[in-house]
Amino acid sequence: MKTFPGKLLLFGEYTVLLGGRALAVPLTKYAGRWAFGTPHPEHSLWPFLRFLRQQEGKGPASAPLDLSRFEEELESGLYFDSNIPAGYGLGSSGALCAAVYDRFALQRLEATDLKQQNELRQQLAQLEGFFHGSSSGTDPLICYLQRPLLLAKGAARPVVPQL
Repeated sequence: MKTFPGKLLLFGEYTVLLGGRALAVPLTKYAGRWAFGTPHPEHSLWPFLRFLRQQEGKGPASAPLDLSRFEEELESGLYFDSNIPAGYGLGSSGALCAAVYDRFALQRLEATDLKQQNELRQQLAQLEGFFHGSSSGTDPLICYLQRPLLLAKGAARPVVPQL
């Protein structure tokens, strides 16, 4: 079963807010995955679905999702089973948004180039707005791509190892 890792900023936690650089990596020790059963009430995804429906009602969503299927699967007991601690900046909401996008996006972007990656980041930011009011989309992008990214001046670029 596919998992969605948390994320960790190795350096630049605050400097990135001022236009500096930061290095973000997937944190595979903590991850989430889809499961079926009875979730703990505080892990209910129904409020998130209501938010997505409201966003859809305001106009075309930048990340079109199959919300009817999402609702059907929630009714069947779908939940996001995660050990990512919430409230510590480890990407718990980012992993959930990445998982929702991966499972329910009508036209997933594969982010094969920087232009697509930036568009994907914007789509994921729209989803993560539910949790934070607004989002850069960086955390869910890292959780979705599952690879390190160098953050600088509002952009996220893949880290290419030198051989």
